[in-house]
Amino acid sequence: SVVPILRNAQRDNDGRVRDGAGVALALLGNRAETIVFESALKEKDRGIRLAAVEALEAIKDPRSAEAM
Repeated sequence: SVVPILRNAQRDNDGRVRDGAGVALALLGNRAETIVFESALKEKDRGIRLAAVEALEAIKDPRSAEAM
């Protein structure tokens, strides 16, 4: 499974790597990652925040609506 690799990538120093990992996890539709995306909404990098919103929308977990 690529999920552990993508989770590690979300802790990378490069915002583009974290952004890409978030998008990939969202495309996988993994609802377990909702909390990771919710915490990404607080990142300084605007691109990461936008990717987190897109990821949460793609996962369609109703619990994440309040975080957005």
